Amino acid sequence: MGVPRHLPEIAILCFSAALSATSVGQTALDRDLQVLYEKYGRDSVVRKVERDNPTAAEAAKKTNLPSDALAKEKQPEQTGLVLFKDQPFQLLVRRSYSDVTSAEDPSISDAKESTRQAEAAQFSYSHNYLTGADQWSAVGAIIAPIQLYRNHGPASQSGLALQLLDLAPSVSLNRVSNEVDATKEVDELTFRVGMFSQWLGILGPLRLLNLSSYASYTTNSGLHDGGIIAGEIDLEPLTKLPGNRTFTRLAENGSAKEGREGSLIEYHWKAYVHTEFGGHTGESAMSGKTDKNDFFRIGPVLSLQLDPLFLQRLNASINYSYLAGLAGSPSDSHHLVVKTGFILDHTPDTDHWTLDATYEDGDTPLVQSRARTFLLSLGIKY
Repeated sequence: MGVPRHLPEIAILCFSAALSATSVGQTALDRDLQVLYEKYGRDSVVRKVERDNPTAAEAAKKTNLPSDALAKEKQPEQTGLVLFKDQPFQLLVRRSYSDVTSAEDPSISDAKESTRQAEAAQFSYSHNYLTGADQWSAVGAIIAPIQLYRNHGPASQSGLALQLLDLAPSVSLNRVSNEVDATKEVDELTFRVGMFSQWLGILGPLRLLNLSSYASYTTNSGLHDGGIIAGEIDLEPLTKLPGNRTFTRLAENGSAKEGREGSLIEYHWKAYVHTEFGGHTGESAMSGKTDKNDFFRIGPVLSLQLDPLFLQRLNASINYSYLAGLAGSPSDSHHLVVKTGFILDHTPDTDHWTLDATYEDGDTPLVQSRARTFLLSLGIKY
C-alpha cells in the first residue's frame, strides 16, 4: 500500500494529533485521524497500528508459538489489603506464605482466578461448657510482595527466560491452643524473607517454572525458648495440562453460562518439590544431640482444589506433602490438610470471607510439630 514511504508524515500527524487532543479535546484527534484516513485509507492506517501493536494471538502466529506460552499483556489488578493511600506495596492475608506465588501468577488471564488458588487465613474459637475448657486457633500469614523485575516479551523456544522476580517478606503464625489435651497444641511463629522468580519458556508440556527460595527463622509466639534457622526451596513446574495453570471445568450446571457461573465443578491442581534445611538455636539446641539439631528434608507436595463444588459458594481442597529426612529427625514425615469452605461474601466471586471446616494430620512444615486437629474457623483472604 506504500505505507513505509510516508511513515515520517504519519508520525508527524500522529504527534500533532496527540498534542491537539491534549489541549483541545477528542474532536481535534478525530479530525487529524480523518486526515490520515482520507490520505492513506482507513484500512491502511488500521493495519499499520495492528502491525506495530500485535495482540498475543497475532504475536503467537508470527513466532509460531502457542498462545499460552506468551506473557500476559495486562497485569492483574492488585487484590491485596490496602491500609493507606499511596501504599508502596500490597499486603496479602493468606493461610501460608507460599500462597503468594499463586496469587501473583501473571500467566492467569483473570486476577480473580489467581485469588481462587490461594488459601485463606483461618481463625477459630470453641468453648466446652461441660469441662469449661477453651480451644482457639490462628493459622495465617501476612505477606508483602515487592516487584523487582517484569518481562512482557514472548517465550523462548530454546530454553527458559526470566519473566518476573519478586521479594516476598512474610510473617506466619500457626497457633492451636487446647486446654484439654496439651499434646495437641501447636505454637509456631515464622519470619521469612523470600525471593520468588518465574521462568517462561517451552520445553514439551512445560510453560512456566516457579522457583522460590526463603531464609526463615521460626520460634514460638512468646519469642523465647530458641528457634530454628532454616532455608527453603520450592520448584514448581506449570504445564499446559488441564487444571494445572487455571481452574478447569469438570462438569457444567446446565445454565449455559461461561466461566465459573456455568460450572458445577471446577478443579485446579499443582505439584512441586519442597526442600528445607537448617538447625536449631538457643535452648532448643541444648539437648546435646547435635545429630538431631541439624536437618535436611526433601519431597513432593501435591494440591487439589475444587471450586465451585456443586454450589457456587462451596469449595474444597486437599494438600498432602511427604518429606524424606536425609539428615536430622524425624527421618520421614507427612502432612495432610483437608478443607471445605463456604463463601460468606455478598457475591461468591470476591471470596474474602469464608466459613471453613479443616482437618489436619501429620508433621507441620519446618518445625515438624505433631498435629491432628479438626477445626471450624473463619477464613479471611485478601
